[in-house]
Amino acid sequence: MKGAFDIPASGGENLTQGTACKGTGTYADAESGAPVRVYNANGEVIAQGALPNGTFQVTPIGSACVFSVTVYAVPDGLLQYGVQIGEHGVRPVKSDETHAWVFLHASWTIGPNQPRASLA
Repeated sequence: MKGAFDIPASGGENLTQGTACKGTGTYADAESGAPVRVYNANGEVIAQGALPNGTFQVTPIGSACVFSVTVYAVPDGLLQYGVQIGEHGVRPVKSDETHAWVFLHASWTIGPNQPRASLA
């Protein structure tokens, strides 16, 4: 499985395009080495990987800390999978997305306790 995981940046951290970054606040564990787990419908881990370094990117919907997501050996044949970044909730992923490109967002609502990105 390949894809990307992003966390919005609040804009005040003086980040520049391509700068290393990581999550803060509720996504403080989103950093290099954070586990990426893939689950089956029974809640069993069927494959796992880890986040690499994040990089600050300007995206069509705002600034974000973007992590590449790669998990090898995800088995075929399930109707749906679940993906978990760090210790956050499991997000459903359809079977056809699992072997294509998966794009996972942290919450894009910026508030005092919402995820943000900062310098790594």
